Amino acid sequence: SWPNRKGIQGSICVIGISNTINLPENILLPKVQSRLGSLRIIFQSYNTEQIRKILESKLNSDPSLKRLFHDDAIKLAARKTAVSKGDIRRAFQLCKTAIEIV
Repeated sequence: SWPNRKGIQGSICVIGISNTINLPENILLPKVQSRLGSLRIIFQSYNTEQIRKILESKLNSDPSLKRLFHDDAIKLAARKTAVSKGDIRRAFQLCKTAIEIV
C-alpha cells in the first residue's frame, strides 16, 4: 500500500540477490510482481582456476592458515567445488572442515 500513500513521491529500487533464478516468483505476491520492472543479471559459477585463485588469496592473507594446506589440497577443493555448482562458499566450507578435522 505504500505506493498509494499521499505525500510519497519518488521511486524505489529493489535489488534481490539469490542462488535461484525464480526469487521474485517465490517471495512476491503476483500483484506486487506486476508493478515491478525486472532485470535479471545471471552470473556464471566460478570455475576451477578462479576458485583456486580465490582460495590461495585468502590463505596467503594469513600465513598460519597457508601452512595448513598443501597446494594439491587447494587444487582438489577447487575442483570439487567447481563441479558442484561453483559456489565459493562451498570451497570455504571444505577448507574450514579440513582445518577442524586436523
